Amino acid sequence: DAGLGSTACYAPQTPSGSLMHRWAEDLPGVKPTDDQTVRVFCGVWNLHGKPAPADVGPWLLTKPGHHIYVVGTCECERSIEKSMIWKDKSRWETQVKHHLGEDYRMIKSHNMSAIHVMVFVHRHLWRYVWDIKSAQVATGFANFVGNKGGAQIGFSIGHTSMLFTNAHLAAHANKMKLRTQNLARILTDSTLRRDKTRSGVHEDYDRVFFMGDLNPRVSARRSDVDQWLQAREFEKCLERDQLR
Repeated sequence: DAGLGSTACYAPQTPSGSLMHRWAEDLPGVKPTDDQTVRVFCGVWNLHGKPAPADVGPWLLTKPGHHIYVVGTCECERSIEKSMIWKDKSRWETQVKHHLGEDYRMIKSHNMSAIHVMVFVHRHLWRYVWDIKSAQVATGFANFVGNKGGAQIGFSIGHTSMLFTNAHLAAHANKMKLRTQNLARILTDSTLRRDKTRSGVHEDYDRVFFMGDLNPRVSARRSDVDQWLQAREFEKCLERDQLR
């Protein structure tokens, strides 16, 4: 665990976001010293029971490159119901591996029914990655069924620990309280949690990424929202966003 004592992480916002395109396409090397910058790509996709298209390049960008790719899916290849019986995602993992190329290694994947997350790391970082773990927290029926909940992967790069969670929270507009409870349970009941005196597993890691099909809604009629978007009146959507 030598070096990389303080690792800064930067994740792109959108495929067309300005932050991403300020980066050079060539991926910088990483030295065994403090204050290194690591590029992180986090992507999540609910495929509604369908397989991913043959070309995932428009979504899973390789230019500019990233040191870490975290790919989360919900209902990939199979519906929630079918995933309860057959949850294998090896074909999808192989597709992403071939897309990223031989410079990347999948250090861990975790699948809970239809919720899946995997982490690929560039060869620049292989020697520095350690303490790789994964966990899951079901928040479906009776907090036992994994149709809803979160899949997690935690690891360290040098002295910096990272936690990635892909979650699928409760659906429907009137279930915001339940979604909040789902999120809290994923953080508090994770088996990756080390310090029980803290509020959740997120306090045990230096860098925390929480993503997924989180299902919050804009409390307005679809016709009104479409008009606001067309008029670029985004503040009206934000005023009615359940995450406020």
